[in-house]
Parts: sequence; C-alpha cells; structure tokens
Amino acid sequence: MWIKEKGTKVIHCGKKDDQYEGWVKEGMCDGTVVADLEDDENTAKNIQKGVEESGFKIDAVFSRTEQWQPLVGQ
Repeated sequence: MWIKEKGTKVIHCGKKDDQYEGWVKEGMCDGTVVADLEDDENTAKNIQKGVEESGFKIDAVFSRTEQWQPLVGQ
C-alpha cells in the first residue's frame, strides 16, 4: 500500500468485524477506533469517544466515501 510506504498510519474506524480482520491480515491498517457508526444521532460523538479511548493522535481524516456526499445530497 503506497500510502503506508510514505509513513502514513491507516486507522480503521468502526467495529472489529470481518472487514477489519481482513484489513489487519493484509497489513492494510495499523489499528482501529471502535465506534458505533450506525447511530445516526450520535455518530460524531461516538467517533470522538473512540478516538479518545484509542490514544491515537490524529493529524488528518479521510473517508473513501467523501466524494459521494454531493451525489447523496442531490
């Protein structure tokens, strides 16, 4: 994964599920932030709590679905 070769740490956010286990097995992520992403009312708070509990210091956040937002909004 080229981004990891540049020194970037990739953190999975969500449940420790089959997808997460696959990422770990393939060396695609360096850790996880456990958060309930299906709670529409509290998703942001859940992520914030998960980050605080993980101890990670985060410089930037990217979601592979960011580019979908304009389409969903329309």
